[in-house]
Amino acid sequence: MTASKILDDVHFNNAFFARVGGISTSEVNKLELEFLFRLDFRLTVTVQEFESYCSYLDREARLPSARPDHHHRSGFPAFESPRSNPKPPLVFSLFQWKP
Repeated sequence: MTASKILDDVHFNNAFFARVGGISTSEVNKLELEFLFRLDFRLTVTVQEFESYCSYLDREARLPSARPDHHHRSGFPAFESPRSNPKPPLVFSLFQWKP
């Protein structure tokens, strides 16, 4: 929802997303505001950050899949399973990872 607002000239409003999501517009507004604060209102990435992620994904795609712990050695934070972490973070931010 937030990405569509920053990337698209024409986008749906929060009332539409609330109806689709089955929650109130005020709840969507609160969630959007919390999301923006958690991102420190940084909604875009620099070319350097984008290229860094492309390089990382390229390296990861070339690793043998038989190594189950290769994500931990790469320097990129691994996502935890919802079963092992019952309260995952609201969002994984591109801005929190530094190569």
